[in-house]
Amino acid sequence: MAGVAGVAVAPEERGRGLGKVLMTAMLEKVSADGFPLSALYPVTTPLYRGLGWEVAGAQPRVRIPTESLRTIEAPAVKLRRAGPDDLPEIREMVRRLHLANRDCGPLLYPEHVWRHWMAEDPPFAYLADDGYLEYRWDGREGIVVEYAGALSEQTTRAFWALVGSSSSIARTVRVNLGPADPVRWLTREIAVETEPSAQWMLRLVDARAAVAGRGFPLGLGADALIAMEDPQLPANTGTWRLRVRDGAGSLTPVTGPDASRGDPMRMGANGLAALYAGAPLSSLRRAGLASGGAEDTDAVLDAAFACQPYCLDYF
Repeated sequence: MAGVAGVAVAPEERGRGLGKVLMTAMLEKVSADGFPLSALYPVTTPLYRGLGWEVAGAQPRVRIPTESLRTIEAPAVKLRRAGPDDLPEIREMVRRLHLANRDCGPLLYPEHVWRHWMAEDPPFAYLADDGYLEYRWDGREGIVVEYAGALSEQTTRAFWALVGSSSSIARTVRVNLGPADPVRWLTREIAVETEPSAQWMLRLVDARAAVAGRGFPLGLGADALIAMEDPQLPANTGTWRLRVRDGAGSLTPVTGPDASRGDPMRMGANGLAALYAGAPLSSLRRAGLASGGAEDTDAVLDAAFACQPYCLDYF
């Protein structure tokens, strides 16, 4: 995924269309570099929407009273402090956790980036046999959890109880939390409170590679025609056959006489980005982002792309 951030035009040059020129060149570079997807947090939407990025999800920032974590009953679990020298093991553990939990949009930073962060601001970091925890003081009266993931109930409880053990000096824990993170079910009272969240936008740069790399529901078989228009990236334009089998998907071009047969779902880059992120077809139709399609196409595509998208990192 190519993340785009820090886009700016000098004050004296604004209002002349330079933002569009800049982002058009950026999109061409992202495509040339082989990224299947791009995401960004917009300060203004029309510029990016006009080039095919579309609103797709939110950064789920939450606040948890530290005292509510302290009361989580946790078994004795073997934990060890971790540091920069453990990064190969840490990255492999995080990769393993995202895969096992079928997270919708995992992010795994390169080792050298992670190493720089850990050296610059050393966190409290812990490895277990089936999990990894990383958190920091926020410099005031709270804790920021950078990552807390585990495969078992025992390690999940141990991690959050460990964070909660600082309740005498830290009132609040803040964390970017997935919508189905198990800590929501571990506290005695409803303790996870959602804070204002930043919205992020998504674009499919290479539609075929993006679909091939996405992952789909196991056991689902789907077959649908999609006619796409993408003026900025013509390689995505055309009629495509989407096939989903055994958790994997593919887009293959439909050419010749076959391209005029049937009634394909019609959408542009914006509609495909929203669909890819799990937006239902009924919403896309009402927003003017999709049209056409055979009678059962909506149900087929909804089942194939259903998910809860979220981005745990801000950039």
